Amino acid sequence: MASEHVCPGCPRIGVAEETQRAEKRAQVEHALRRFPELERVAIDEVPRAEPPLRYRTRAKLMVQGTSLGLFREGTHDVIDTVECPVLAPVVHDVAARVRALLEDPPREAGAVLRASDRGGALAAVDLREVVDDAGNASVMVTFALDREVSEREARAAADAVRSERVASVAINLRGRGPQVLGAETRVVWGPGELRDRIAPGAPWTFATHGSFVQAHRGVAAAMHDAIVGALGGAQRVIELFAGSGALALRIASSGARVHAIEAFAPAIENAKRAADVQRIAGLSIEVGDASGALMAMASRGERADAIVLDPPRRGVPPELRAAIAALSPSRVIYVACDPDTLARDLAHLARLGLAARRASPFDLMPQSAHVETIAWLEPAAPPRVRVLHEDERLIVIDKDPHEPTTPHPEHPISALARVRALPGAEDAVPVHRLDAGTSGVCLFARRPEHVEVFARALAAGRKRYLALVRGVTHGKGIVRRALREEGRDLPSTTRFTRRAIVGGHSLVRAAPDEGRTHQIRRHLASIGHPLLGDARYGHPPSNRHLWERAALDRPFLHCERIELALEAGPLVLESALPADLALVLERLRS
Repeated sequence: MASEHVCPGCPRIGVAEETQRAEKRAQVEHALRRFPELERVAIDEVPRAEPPLRYRTRAKLMVQGTSLGLFREGTHDVIDTVECPVLAPVVHDVAARVRALLEDPPREAGAVLRASDRGGALAAVDLREVVDDAGNASVMVTFALDREVSEREARAAADAVRSERVASVAINLRGRGPQVLGAETRVVWGPGELRDRIAPGAPWTFATHGSFVQAHRGVAAAMHDAIVGALGGAQRVIELFAGSGALALRIASSGARVHAIEAFAPAIENAKRAADVQRIAGLSIEVGDASGALMAMASRGERADAIVLDPPRRGVPPELRAAIAALSPSRVIYVACDPDTLARDLAHLARLGLAARRASPFDLMPQSAHVETIAWLEPAAPPRVRVLHEDERLIVIDKDPHEPTTPHPEHPISALARVRALPGAEDAVPVHRLDAGTSGVCLFARRPEHVEVFARALAAGRKRYLALVRGVTHGKGIVRRALREEGRDLPSTTRFTRRAIVGGHSLVRAAPDEGRTHQIRRHLASIGHPLLGDARYGHPPSNRHLWERAALDRPFLHCERIELALEAGPLVLESALPADLALVLERLRS
């Protein structure tokens, strides 16, 4: 049996179940409490997963020599998980059969059952459990290959692995990326799709080779029950990231009309076919991007009683959060596999008028550190803007990201509107502007006649920003480069100092002498160190990587300090690094 100290699949095995569940609740609490908007969200206890062992419905196992298992953490050395304690019994038995074939492969199977490092083509094996209407479990086997093999070899491998516990066999050609499976799959023996039921009495879905399935059937079924119960008879439900439709079918079977949106056409089309065969009339589908679909609905004046979403680990992009709010749902149910990106998204949704009241963690993968969370949202007044300083003429706020300083048609809220909601600030006007994606110190005069004095004080004072830029900069530097505005080239200077190297990138303090449009962003990009997360001047591959891996959903730029040169003396205004950017640095450092 692989030791729990080396196998990355079950790092918490051996720890008491009660302790594991407490740790998972603490994960969710830590993530949510970073954000001031989420301080009052109630967090449920984590219910026990039953069973805590022998539950896992799918295994993607790497092959090295005659070993079948998982990579040792930080390496490409395979740990042979001979007696894995979490695999569902049928998956465990089929894995043992494959392992035996690696030890003594049939000659006719050629390269299919011989590891790549031994001259064969086999890189990994994907085993997916399916459960039929009678509760019988079997496995769909997919051999992931590094190169083409003959049809004769593929059929011989399928014949070798077949048993009463194997439902079908396919081969898959891997790409060059890190994914276990590539885009091309070919069924060699058995049906290419099978009916799979998550729990007795629940609707079935079509399972295909390589298709997604929740790790723990019992916990997934409990989550579905909780969601259906919370919908409380909602008539029109929109589900985003619907996948193969297990949840959409469950909701539709309860009597609701469900519109399921999913970018991967084969998965959601299979869900519609499953609904038709089972005579579940309430399911309609849409293939496409969730943000575009919801924005189109909002433009047509459509509404929804409820929106349910289950996004990937990276969470929801800002434009989709705004589109969700634009449909004015009476409730939103957000299912998340990453507490950190969930918290980031919930904080923004709170500012858009959808507040999370409760978070319910679930132990979807016992013996691991993973926690699944359902957040329950409902309409509520947005939180008040955070005020850093105010007097009879000036209001200084800590501006949030994803909102422009002044109203803009692409954004549902603005900092100005939130400032004008403050007592005595009905006539407030901005002294300067921060970009929609930039956070930090932002100045407003209470009345238009007060703007000029503070604009002069700002021009004579100092501004300092914190920025994360691509690559490693010099320790310090000055960028003197004219910037074109309104047809004129205007002299512009930005000074910067590198504060740290984080994940191969530079955290810098940048001080613009002027306040040209996008001055810091343009200047840093001009010297080959663009702002990370900057869609306009940045480096798209780096931006995609940090969105996927480090939860960066906006330009990493924060106005941390402004010093106003007033006649009565300098006024220093400071803003701490906001929680979303602190999270990015934490992830890059880890």
